[in-house]
Amino acid sequence: MTGAGKSQLVLNYIRDYRQDYTAVFWIEAGSKESIQRDYIQIYRLLYGRPLSVGQEIVKVEDAVPAVKHWFYSHKGR
Repeated sequence: MTGAGKSQLVLNYIRDYRQDYTAVFWIEAGSKESIQRDYIQIYRLLYGRPLSVGQEIVKVEDAVPAVKHWFYSHKGR
């Protein structure tokens, strides 16, 4: 469905209803690698693990369950 305006639809929704949500995360689902990269980035944002020289490497096997736990532990939207 390329070119159907899906991204713009989501951006408009976020703009209109942002106040109803604790957080909004964008995951690029074009490939397995981009999904994994975005889960790691979200994990770093949620758990204070900034990406900088000398920081520990976050494994996707750790990031995905942690992000899902955060998501499911927040009630409502």
